[in-house]
Amino acid sequence: MRLTKLSICIGVAASIALSAPAFAVLQDVPVTNIRTMAMGGAGFAVADDYAALYQNPAALSNVTSLKFNLLSIRGDVATSVFSNWTKFYNVYNQVKNSGGNTQEAVDSLGPLIPTNVALNGGGNVVSVAGNSWGLGVFNQSNSVEALRNRSNPYVLLSGVSEASAIIGKSFGITLIGIPMDIGLSARYFYRYELIDGSTSDTELQVGMARFLRMVNGSESFNFDRLSGTGVGFDAGVLMPLKTPAGDGKWGVVVRNIGTRISGTTTISSANASFSDTIQSRVGIGVGLNTGVPSWIPVLNGIGTFLLAADYYLPVNGESWLKGIHIGAEKPFWIFKLRGGLNQGFIVGGVGMRLFILDFNFAYNKEALGSRINIDPIDYYTFQFGLL
Repeated sequence: MRLTKLSICIGVAASIALSAPAFAVLQDVPVTNIRTMAMGGAGFAVADDYAALYQNPAALSNVTSLKFNLLSIRGDVATSVFSNWTKFYNVYNQVKNSGGNTQEAVDSLGPLIPTNVALNGGGNVVSVAGNSWGLGVFNQSNSVEALRNRSNPYVLLSGVSEASAIIGKSFGITLIGIPMDIGLSARYFYRYELIDGSTSDTELQVGMARFLRMVNGSESFNFDRLSGTGVGFDAGVLMPLKTPAGDGKWGVVVRNIGTRISGTTTISSANASFSDTIQSRVGIGVGLNTGVPSWIPVLNGIGTFLLAADYYLPVNGESWLKGIHIGAEKPFWIFKLRGGLNQGFIVGGVGMRLFILDFNFAYNKEALGSRINIDPIDYYTFQFGLL
């Protein structure tokens, strides 16, 4: 019976996601939640605050009291920046003092190739959530610079920034005798993204010498780009789950139902109007309050903890392994200890709340390519917030 219900939910969700018009689509730019990052990317069945607005609106039913959040700021820095900081700084000084001749700096970058450098950021500008409802304003910005080809160095560059206002509501219903929470959120957003005008790709190949001249200021940062606004919807369902290991919830979420963006592209300094679709995603998730089995006595002292697992159906030729996310969270005094597997990579972190201050740290790793062995990159992520 459970498999039948699961099959129905997945089938309906997939048909909604795949009903988008069959022309070029832009990628989803989800707001990144640091708790979820530290838990291996899992959590849409266990979100219990404003994060439910962009993870799964049905999870707004998990919010038990009024929660207000102001200026929660997050920054992700690739570990390659820390490990190669001195080399990058020396190259920067060479470029700064080169007077436009960047060849020496290009030569100095040879030992760093290949390297992936990423600087991401964003957070919650302001949000409020109560039992079964919420609204908020969020931002997410991602930038990746991949250094490639020692014999003829170039940079693969991508950059996108998206600000969004989201409002959501969940409802408790009973369907064929099964209690469940269904949720819907609406999102209005503004996006700015770099593009390759000749291919319509969102990854640009820039010669290393030209890129360093831009860093030096002798050449302006003048890339093809798009900017526009759009409206989209997310929908989700959560149902109670009882297992021998513990009780919790499981459900399905569909992101970007009928989401479109319209605006202006600037290619070779010429402006043109565009309208496009944002890629839909379908996810299946579960969350349980569980504990260590009695047959592992050495770990029995851990007590109960939260266990979550999500799986996102692959899109655009992605490996099915990229959709696997497993994580756990254990409260300990004023801390919350987190860990998990993101696409098979070990990740973890810690959260701490002290009066109105909220601090979180995560170590995260993911694959930038369509397979988990293509361009893996790891980050240190920090987040500070109020209330």
